[in-house]
Amino acid sequence: MKIKVERTGGIAAMTRVWMVDARTDSDLSQWQPILEACPWDAVPSTRRAAAAAFEAPQPDRFIYSITAGQRRAALPEQALTGPWRVLVDTARAASEQSAGAFRPGPDDDAEADGPG
Repeated sequence: MKIKVERTGGIAAMTRVWMVDARTDSDLSQWQPILEACPWDAVPSTRRAAAAAFEAPQPDRFIYSITAGQRRAALPEQALTGPWRVLVDTARAASEQSAGAFRPGPDDDAEADGPG
């Protein structure tokens, strides 16, 4: 199952994306309780709907779009609480850890360039 968290907005209007691919039974058993704790049916599924659904829009705040398998959710930063916060923080940490695990070291770069 692919889990994707996309954060848009903020003062600089930059987009950040964190992705996790839960493939193994171990991965799925870790992610399933986190995903099941989130009230998917109680929140909008698009950024536009999220902006309209939540009162008192707050300029320069983030909007989070979350996808997990067939599930979709979109929440403004101020609504990212409880299980949603756990899901976003866990996905971000797992994505950043995974990205760090595949950074080439100095020896890897030398081999990629070929003999000197």
